[in-house]
Amino acid sequence: MDILGRQVAEQLAADLPHLVMTDMCQIRRDTEFTVLGGAVEDGRLLAAKIAHERVLGGTNSRYTSARDIIDQEALLITHCRAHGIPMPQVHGKSCHGPDGLDFIVIDWLEDDHTVPDAFFLGAVLNRLHAMNPPAFEPIAQRGEPLERMLSTAIVDRAITITRLTPRDFTLPTTEELLAHLSWPDRRTSLLHMNFGAETLPSIEGTIAGIMDWGSALIGPPTLELMGLDEQGLLDDSFLGGYANYEMFRAPPATETAFRLYSATETAMQFVIDDTDHEQGRKALNRVNFLFEEFARLTR
Repeated sequence: MDILGRQVAEQLAADLPHLVMTDMCQIRRDTEFTVLGGAVEDGRLLAAKIAHERVLGGTNSRYTSARDIIDQEALLITHCRAHGIPMPQVHGKSCHGPDGLDFIVIDWLEDDHTVPDAFFLGAVLNRLHAMNPPAFEPIAQRGEPLERMLSTAIVDRAITITRLTPRDFTLPTTEELLAHLSWPDRRTSLLHMNFGAETLPSIEGTIAGIMDWGSALIGPPTLELMGLDEQGLLDDSFLGGYANYEMFRAPPATETAFRLYSATETAMQFVIDDTDHEQGRKALNRVNFLFEEFARLTR
């Protein structure tokens, strides 16, 4: 067992002795979490999902404490599970702050990496959006309205890109974006904002759970749908499963601003990673097109 595994075992023994796991192994590691799996005394397979000490949030570039990420993850998994959304059970939390680890213990979800059918993905997302959201303030929205956070993030990301590349966009002001992001005729739902194969463990195409809620928002479903469309996931089959998409169509300028929120994040990540130059070039071209489209629609 490595150092991290020993730390998890020590905290489990102190805080959650009925959940002490043996033969732990690393299941996954990403920018927010390391996940270790193991068996408890009664033979159940569980996973400890450990938040990294400080996480740079993808949604708004704020540093977020590990405990905040763990609290949000546990709350939203539990809330969705109570409303019939496929989710693991949360068995407990152990939070020791700067002198230890912050993690939750959940069911180990098997994943054979079979991508679920697009129609089924759409149906699950529709259930998520139709559910009453919990009464909480997502980490990414703390201290300001959603539309203000979105507009600031779009401009900040674009400025970051122009600093790191020769690109020069036709940037709107934050206030111009805000005027169209403040869409009055909208539904409000819990949005996952990272909905895709990487966050949807599944067996033979059946989703076992929706994981990684660090980027979650409370806002109009169209915002998430436009982000999925920017990733090429919103095809006819997905929309067939989602159903009633036309109900959520925003005005063209608002829809373009929603797309910019997703497109600028994707392009900025390509620029920072500096790996896939061809895909990065396409992402930058897409951002440029969307800024020009927004300018045309708001003249």
